Amino acid sequence: MSPMKETPLLFGPGRNLVGLWCEPEGGTPPAVCLLLVNAGVVHRIGLHRINVKIARHMAGQGVPSLRLDLAGLGDSRIVGQAAGFREQAVGDIQAAMDHVERTYDIHRFAIFGICSGAFNGYAAALADPRIVGLSMMDGHAFPSWKTPLMRHLQRLQVVSVGEVLAALRRRLAAPFQAGPKPPVADAVDTGGNEDNDPVVAATAAQFGQALQTLVERGVAVHIVNTGSRIDDYSYAGQFMDVFGHHAFAAKVVSEYVPEMDHSVTLLSGQRALIERLDRWMARLRPAARGAAA
Repeated sequence: MSPMKETPLLFGPGRNLVGLWCEPEGGTPPAVCLLLVNAGVVHRIGLHRINVKIARHMAGQGVPSLRLDLAGLGDSRIVGQAAGFREQAVGDIQAAMDHVERTYDIHRFAIFGICSGAFNGYAAALADPRIVGLSMMDGHAFPSWKTPLMRHLQRLQVVSVGEVLAALRRRLAAPFQAGPKPPVADAVDTGGNEDNDPVVAATAAQFGQALQTLVERGVAVHIVNTGSRIDDYSYAGQFMDVFGHHAFAAKVVSEYVPEMDHSVTLLSGQRALIERLDRWMARLRPAARGAAA
């Protein structure tokens, strides 16, 4: 591994945000910084320390990174009057970019996030032109007509004939065994329902329009879907089947990695993810250098 240096940072309007800066020592001045954000409520180290591993690998490739805790997560505090969750996340990411610009004189950014981190990265990329690369793992997924068929085919490959017949018998017997249904309580909207979040609840048309905007701006968009979300994404060509009729689709790198799980638990899955991110960043580095010049 190439020499690198890691430095804890405090930034944000009330110095309430905490991050860890990871940079290669020596070499040419970097042209792009990689931002690594929380997945759900997980600390900035990431699921199974994947953000740490990504950051250190990228440092070996000459790319600095900042893995940060958004306000209210990990070591970062919420200060002042809390904004809406998505608005707060975008503001925190922009505060991180502001700090990196002032401190390290880097003005181009790529962002990687898993699950909620993917949604936050997507929202930030739409809001801020300094983001020139967006990689989303297990974020938006839009099924095609093939998705349920491919899902069933994959499941049939890992179950026995006896298990299939047993499941069929249970399904046929269910209507005759069901008792009275319990009363259903009135739904209560707590304000945290994802259906109320326009980022998460984006339709395929809205998502496609957003990708078109990003691609036209020159953003390198990278999408990864894992085997954990087989109900929504079940085969390699699904992205192109849904969006292939759009001009932007050919410029988006979409990868289906069924052997990798949502939490990148296995070391083999972690290596597979880092290899894919490395190829994505290789696309970004020359473009970012040219933009900086």
